[in-house]
This record gives sequence, structure tokens and C-alpha cells, in this order.
Amino acid sequence: FLQERPTLCQELLSAGEELTVKACEPAPLLIFSTLEAICIAIFTVEYCLRLALCHTDPRYGSSFLSRTFHYAIQPLNVVDVIAVLPFYLKLALEFSEIGVFGMLRLMRVCRLLKLAKHHQGIMVCWEALVNSGITLALLFFYEVLFGIIFATILHTLEGSKYSVAEEFTEPYMDLVTGKNMPPRYPTGVFVRRNLWDTGDEPTPFYSIPAALWWVFTTTTTVGYGDFAPTTTMGQCLGVLVFYFGIILLALPIGVVSQNFECAYERAHQGTRRRRMTSLISAKTRTMMSNARHGHVLTNRPVAPHLAPEQKGGISRWIFTVMNDPNSSIIAMGLSYISFGLIIVTTFSLILESMPVFNYTPAGCGAVELSVELCKPEPDPAFEAIEVTGSVFFTVEYALRIIFAHSASEEELGLTVAPCVADAKPLPGWKKTLRYALQPLNVIDIMAIVPFYLEFIGLGGSGAAVLRVLRLVRIFRVLKSPKMRACVDMILCIVPCFNHWSCHSPFFVFQPCHRSR
Repeated sequence: FLQERPTLCQELLSAGEELTVKACEPAPLLIFSTLEAICIAIFTVEYCLRLALCHTDPRYGSSFLSRTFHYAIQPLNVVDVIAVLPFYLKLALEFSEIGVFGMLRLMRVCRLLKLAKHHQGIMVCWEALVNSGITLALLFFYEVLFGIIFATILHTLEGSKYSVAEEFTEPYMDLVTGKNMPPRYPTGVFVRRNLWDTGDEPTPFYSIPAALWWVFTTTTTVGYGDFAPTTTMGQCLGVLVFYFGIILLALPIGVVSQNFECAYERAHQGTRRRRMTSLISAKTRTMMSNARHGHVLTNRPVAPHLAPEQKGGISRWIFTVMNDPNSSIIAMGLSYISFGLIIVTTFSLILESMPVFNYTPAGCGAVELSVELCKPEPDPAFEAIEVTGSVFFTVEYALRIIFAHSASEEELGLTVAPCVADAKPLPGWKKTLRYALQPLNVIDIMAIVPFYLEFIGLGGSGAAVLRVLRLVRIFRVLKSPKMRACVDMILCIVPCFNHWSCHSPFFVFQPCHRSR
């Protein structure tokens, strides 16, 4: 009732001419346009005056241009520009055919962010979120990581069975109109058992992205209930996802609440305390944790400095290049290649499950419908990506295992025994074995073996399970310099991993006492 229809629409309707969206789309009342113009004029004048006079404040630089530039790129000043920009863009595009008006209207919501400049509580919340940035980033990373794993398993359990049953591929009668309707799925459909276990039904988990929606809404305890698992194994996985979501959300609460408390104290006491941050350095692998009941990580070199007489040996050099990305430029380059292949192969597996990237074989329906002839097959490009990634990971893993005996225990990430006079170094075969049994190295072999099992034809009916196992290579991301310290921190919290992680060579723990 606060909108009016243009008179041009009624004129077209009376003349019997074709109606258009531009002529008939309801527009707000004139009073709203007037208020919009007045507010924009005030915001524009206020921003221009501040921008023109900011050079008088020495905090923003040493010259006129430097001060103006550094003031203009501050987040809240960028918000000011975004708040007024839609109005002027709409005026400039008023007579064009560019369909961006919907986006321009959406950008107006950014004006609410201007309240942050006038409300201290918003600034306190913002400061707490900034100080908790690494914690929230870690939460998001693990949410995506395990979300992809759970979605792939759920898609395998409830979305990998293909059916060409007559109830799906034959014409049917519409009970409402009484007319014969064409088949819903002429060449078949992926199905699952229904909730009452009386037959099959089209599955809502027809792809990994579709399963991701359910996993994310479940782990965040939203639970829309639009669809859910119906099979026994799927429901068991659902229970696991429930509890995982609760645990995952509970981990960063202590850090965020402490940062909020510190920001609140600074805001109300007017003191300028040193801001506590969490920093992961790619060169030193140092992490500072400011959790209330946690510990703070102290610096420890990633790899000890090698004495000149220890630097020789091609086998030691090869292992260092493959295992430590910070050892040289070559090692860093291989690390980036490995990270890129992990991301590409993971997304390849996700896209491979989507119907848009699958095709129905040409022989489907030529004689009869069958699962063997009609089941959709992924594009051959996905297989090429998988072969490339598997070969690279195989060579990289083999070189690390072959030359692991030449590295020191600390370089291998093994628990170093207390320094005693009669301590003896481990033999080469034992160092290699203990290195190969580390969790992240076990993940490496688990990600490689399924490819070769499928290649030689041993997958059989378990091919879908092998495809899920291939996805565990995404955990290789945790071996990157910026993530390894975070992994050790999380594993140290879990009792069953406490011994392995808390003695990791990447960091040590010391008590953290917060001063009041």
C-alpha cells in the first residue's frame, strides 16, 4: 500500500497494448524519494567536508595526498561511499537498459553500517571480532573441511543408487487432472529408500553440493527440516553430524568471549592495552593463543639449523624439499603446487557429482533401459584431473618415505626424548616407520591407495566408498605451514591425541596468565 503503479501501465492496458515490466512495476510513493534525496545530500556534504579537511590531521600521514588517501581507505569511510554511491549510480543509469537496480537497492542496506561511527557498542563488537579473526577463520576452515567430508559420505549413502524402475521412467496419470503425463525421469534417477522402507524415492542428495546444504544447516544447529536422511546408515551419520556441529561451535566461544571482555574493558576504562592477536607465521610457524584457560605458543624453529657438516647428502636435501616448504624456494614452489592440486582435485570430485557435469551414455534406451546403460557418467576431464593429482601425490609421498631415514628425529616431527647422556639415535628403518605412521602421513596413503584400487579394477561394488576415501586428501591442507600449528593446537585439546600433538616440534606450550 506504500507503492503506486505508474499511469503508463494503465494507459497500455486501456489501449490493449503489451504490458512491460518497466511500465508496470510498482514504484514507491514520492515522499520516499524525497526523503532519500535529502538524506543522500546530507551524507554527501558531510563526507566531502571530512575528506577535504582530513589533511589537517597528522595521524593519517606526512603529506596532503598521503593523509587524504589513508583516511579515505579506512573501512568506515569506505562504507560512507558505498552508502551514497547507489543513489548516484541510479541517476546515471536512469535511461539505460542495464539491469542493476536490484543490486543498487541492496547496497542501500550498507548505510546501517554508518551506525558504527556513532555507537560505541558496535565498535566493541567489531574490535572483539577482529581480535578473534584467526579463531573464526579456523572455525570456518574446519566447518568447510568436515562439511565436504560429511556431504560426500552422505551423498554416497543416500544418493549413489541409480534406478530405471517403471514408476520413474514410465508415463503416469495425474490424479488431479486425470491426464496422462510424460515420465518424470525418462532415463532413470538416483534414488534412496523412503522413510517407511516400502520402496524407493528420488533422493534429495543427488550431488555433493546438495548434501552440503543439509550438512551446513545441521552443524550450525539450524536444521530447516526440508529434507533429511532416511536410511539407517544415513541417520547414524546424521547423529554424528549433530554432535560434531555442537563441539565445533563450542571451541571458539571462550576466545571470542575473552576478546569481547577485553574490548569492553578498554572501551569503558579508556586504557590503551596491547591488543592480543593470534598470528601464524609462514616462516617461523609461531602461533600466539590468548584463550582464557588455554596456553600460549612460544617460538620454536620449524627445522633446526644444520651444522655445515650435516648439510651434505642428496637424500637429506630431497627429504627437506619434500617435507619442509620453508627450506628453499623449490620446496615452497612444490608446496604451492601440492596445495593447488588438493583444491583442484577436491572441487573436481564435488563437481563430478553434479548432474550438469554428467552425461547419459549414447546407448541408453536403444534397446532397453538398464542401470548399466543409463547411469550418468562424469566428463572425462575429471578423470584426467584425478590421474594427474594421484601421480603427483604418489611421487611426493614415495620420495618422503624413501629418504626419511636421512633426516633427524626433530625434522621428522618425532617426539624427542629428554636429553640424557646415554640416549641413542633411532635406526633409519625405525625413524621411517614412525614417520610413516604419523596421522597426516597415514592420510596421504589413504588418499592415494583408492585410486590404484579402482585403476586395477578391485573397487567393485565399493567404488563409491573408494571415491570417498580419495577425498581425505583435503586433510593434506593441514600440513601447510600456516595450518600445522593450528592442527597441533586442536589435537592437543583432544585427549587421545594429546601425547602426539603436545610434544610436536612445531611448538611447545607454556602457561598463560592474564594480567588484570
